[in-house]
Amino acid sequence: MSFSIRDLGPKKLDIYLTKVYIGPFILTFFVSLFVLVMQFLWKYIDDLIGKGITNDVILELLLYQSASLAPLALPLAVLLSSIMTFGNMGENFELTAAKASGISLLRYMRSLIIFSFMVSILAFYFSNNLLPIANLKAQKLLFDVRRLKPALNIKPKIFNRSIEGITMRIDSKTEDEKGTMRGVIIYDHASNKGNDNVLLADKGELYQTKDDKTLILKLYDGNQYKEKETNLAFAEKFESYKTSFKTWEKRFDLTQFKKQTSSDDYFKNLRQMLNLRQLNHYIDTINLRKEEKMDALNKFYAEGIYFFKYKPIANTQKSLSFYDTLQKLTPNDKAYLFDLTLAKARNIKSFQNITEKEIEYKHNEFVSYDIERQRKFTLSIACLVLFFVGAPLGAIIRKGGLGWPMFFSVIFFIIFHVSGIIGEKMAESKSLTTIQGMWMATLLFVPLGLFLTIKAKNDSAIYNFESYQNFFKRLVKQFKKKERN
Repeated sequence: MSFSIRDLGPKKLDIYLTKVYIGPFILTFFVSLFVLVMQFLWKYIDDLIGKGITNDVILELLLYQSASLAPLALPLAVLLSSIMTFGNMGENFELTAAKASGISLLRYMRSLIIFSFMVSILAFYFSNNLLPIANLKAQKLLFDVRRLKPALNIKPKIFNRSIEGITMRIDSKTEDEKGTMRGVIIYDHASNKGNDNVLLADKGELYQTKDDKTLILKLYDGNQYKEKETNLAFAEKFESYKTSFKTWEKRFDLTQFKKQTSSDDYFKNLRQMLNLRQLNHYIDTINLRKEEKMDALNKFYAEGIYFFKYKPIANTQKSLSFYDTLQKLTPNDKAYLFDLTLAKARNIKSFQNITEKEIEYKHNEFVSYDIERQRKFTLSIACLVLFFVGAPLGAIIRKGGLGWPMFFSVIFFIIFHVSGIIGEKMAESKSLTTIQGMWMATLLFVPLGLFLTIKAKNDSAIYNFESYQNFFKRLVKQFKKKERN
């Protein structure tokens, strides 16, 4: 080291650590984000290629998707950068020098703890205010791109199905503006009865109108072979006719090949596009609807109980018992009462089944919205929790660079991410509450962070393989000693 830790004052030490930490943090964040964006790109590559999408549309989609994936990349960047920073400091004996100067590990980490806390606050602000907008733009643009039909690019000697309703094959094609085609074969499937309408032409042209809204297919000097319709379901032979033409023309709507812009109204009420205030409003509305359904069911029960209890003794002496009242009724009245009671019981059962399904649907809707509400907090808190895992882990392993830090960060992040997914699925299946499911990964890593912090503070040899070898050697010696005895 070119300076002594003792020569640094408290403020200079904090500034120094922050500067050392910010570089790896920014680098690992963009690397993690790049990996996640590439994963998205490979997932939807089939929906993007071959549709004539311009570069600016693809860049716009990747920009919005990057913003949507930023909350997932941020915790990984915090974990990796903290392991790298403190591993590099441990490797260069800066942590040893700090401890020799009387600076505890927690004091040494103070500025970065504050920095991680600020990152968590910014992550919550981003997740609550900017992420819903990014999700809305990304989903809307992805929907428009995915429903876009493949671009019309007819190649010689290859069957092309880009135009809806027809399959086309050509022998050759000129490279001029008109793109004149030779040896054209067209299978018209407008009847949905197979290849019952075939056109062969010596020459053809495919061009757009001036307003770019209509595509015109024009054929020259050809024949049309078409089968006549028959009423016989199992006919073995079909009558057909041949028509020769000098010119043949068909028009197609070009909107199927151009990107249409969807309305924001279709997506803006989805839970991923809502902020915390809107989510709370939806959740309160769902709970209110559930209470209304329960009140309606209880009221229906009460009306049924009143019917069964008092209907048989209507217009009779109230002092008589239920059994005596039934004995005084005529057989026709008894049969009528029986049918009426059975119908009422069936109505109650049917209403109960319908209400239970409606309440279950509302509860599932509540769970989905509450999961999204909890996610806004868990992703931000995860940045702080993973810092307390990465920083002491880096101080323990004392290895900088991208070797061991990358290995440990990937392992711990996979455990964190998988446990988060498991908790979310258990919350969706109602095995756990939404709070328990969404906070399961964070609660698992809190004791881990405390354990690693204590071990790093006490200079534990948790990463010293020699200590593990000595431990197993002692076990083997004790086992052999017992065998001898």
